[in-house]
Amino acid sequence: MNAEKCDKTGLDMDEEKRANKVIQDTKKLNVPPFLRGGDIRSGNPKLNLMLCAEIFNNCPGLQPTEQELLEAAGLLNDDVGDSREERCNFLLDYL
Repeated sequence: MNAEKCDKTGLDMDEEKRANKVIQDTKKLNVPPFLRGGDIRSGNPKLNLMLCAEIFNNCPGLQPTEQELLEAAGLLNDDVGDSREERCNFLLDYL
């Protein structure tokens, strides 16, 4: 995620300390802590998934692909094979 803010020291700890380290690291990543270490250790899959989703929403760490950038800009080339006249006719029929 962010090696400058979070380190891997939690991997060598017992479960309780590791869970608390996860909470500390989420705070460093500016993710609002809504869980406690005990909640992580309890193994509730929905809560753990929610924490992971919150982390990835705040720090995705992935660069968008060119296709995703085009889709975000609304520049999809969806008129392959259609002429301008066909598109106008379709639009008029739709209205």
